[in-house]
Amino acid sequence: MPHRFTTLRQRAELDLVRTLETCTAVTDEGGLRLLQDYVQDGVAERLQPRRQLLPGLVLRELVRLCVKLPDGLAALAAAVEFVGDEPTARAVRLRVAELDALAALEGELSVADWLMLRECLQGRVLADAARVAYEITADRLPRPLAEHDTLWHLFIQLAPCNAAPGQAPPWLVFLRFAAARLDPPAGARLELLVQTTAERWDLPEPAAQPHPGPPADPRSPAPDLAAARPAGEEPTAHLMIQIEPAAARPDQMLVSSWRQWDLGPWRPVHGGDLAVAASELQATVEQLIVEMEGQWDAPGTRDDATRARELTVEFILPDDLFGLPVEAWTLESGSFHPVVLGLAYPVVIRSLRRLRSRHWGRLWANRWRLVEGPGPNGARPRAHHSAGRGADRIRLLDAALRADEIVCLVLSAPPGGPDTHGGREVELALRAGCPVMLWHRSDCFSPLFREEVSGLLADGDFLSLPRRVLERRRIVEARMAASSATANGSPTTAREAPGTPNETNRTWDDEPAGFQLALLWDDPRRRPDVPAG
Repeated sequence: MPHRFTTLRQRAELDLVRTLETCTAVTDEGGLRLLQDYVQDGVAERLQPRRQLLPGLVLRELVRLCVKLPDGLAALAAAVEFVGDEPTARAVRLRVAELDALAALEGELSVADWLMLRECLQGRVLADAARVAYEITADRLPRPLAEHDTLWHLFIQLAPCNAAPGQAPPWLVFLRFAAARLDPPAGARLELLVQTTAERWDLPEPAAQPHPGPPADPRSPAPDLAAARPAGEEPTAHLMIQIEPAAARPDQMLVSSWRQWDLGPWRPVHGGDLAVAASELQATVEQLIVEMEGQWDAPGTRDDATRARELTVEFILPDDLFGLPVEAWTLESGSFHPVVLGLAYPVVIRSLRRLRSRHWGRLWANRWRLVEGPGPNGARPRAHHSAGRGADRIRLLDAALRADEIVCLVLSAPPGGPDTHGGREVELALRAGCPVMLWHRSDCFSPLFREEVSGLLADGDFLSLPRRVLERRRIVEARMAASSATANGSPTTAREAPGTPNETNRTWDDEPAGFQLALLWDDPRRRPDVPAG
């Protein structure tokens, strides 16, 4: 009995062959032989092409063999990357995605349904579609290819993705999203298919927005990334830089990095591991930031609608490296005027110890939920200022941190390691699940520091702290520059300087731009080794 999609598959195979035939590097005898070698390297079984075929049929047979092997089409697409040009490789990826979709939906859709979908979705582009396709699959879909720009391209990429138990498959959720935003005739045809399919499978009707979240009215506007984030959370990309002593070489530091350019679910790209001397740490960090900035708009990344506009730099450190003044490190180090990292980006510290102490995870997650908004009983997040040193103070601090609404600790001493007073305060806060900590690099009882911190924490908004600390540093830097210009006889006057005359000389204990302030800001949803669920 022939398969329902036999004709469709044959047509898709022919389209793939014709795409390959447009590339001279592939159709050349030597190029074709090289293509076969690369495909053979990528499949488990031995390819056995027939001999004495007419030249024009050799390529067609190779495609046919790849279709029959479980890993054949993926191997073919990868082989074209090496042998062909980029336009051909891009077109082949799309043809392969269509064949994969046909295989996945065999028996689920009729031929008429498939043709209807292709007619309604081909050539249609929606600004939010790539982001929605990316989000509704949670961690089951890799970053969508840049060339998947039409609704049809996105649909065929979603087709092979498995559904969560009891949930509609991602491609059906995506069709509901598309149906609500196409012109009425096309939207009605898609909506009818979604409803009949959901009824046939006894599934809840898919929402027109990414999961998780309550079902959405299909007539509502496309879901917005800013609205999906907790109020106050900044729409930022992230560069995580983890620094720890290298196990095999005590004289070196192991630097690992993870990057995410886009908004949406947390799926960082591991940037590799480097073993460097401690004296090379700043240069290594500078290079990592330069590389990420250089790849911001590189081919293969997502469309502009899903791209973050800002970058946050996060340093994952063991407790005994919390003393590294990372916010005062510089970029453009070869320039006549280097850029201070803490003036260019929000810079935060994260705890490597907490990331590796899984038994602390529950309390950490509970406190973070308060950071994002009031608790179920209306509890609002608060900060606690540690009172000072001594065994009695530690016991008092331990008791105070047991209050569920405490999400932030202002240390009474800088953490110089686990055996210091500040280090013990850090351990208590980590154990209690506090996701936010603040301290002065040298004197946590500095009156100006305490005043600045009180101002930052006054409104109870802990979610936007990284951005507000950056803004505060820039304000102080501008005041210092104006004050310096006035003192050196510049035409700038104190009257023209930002702030009031009394504020002009406030410099956070005469340290440049307030870089005595350190911020630990630890989001448990984003871990370098675990995608957010």
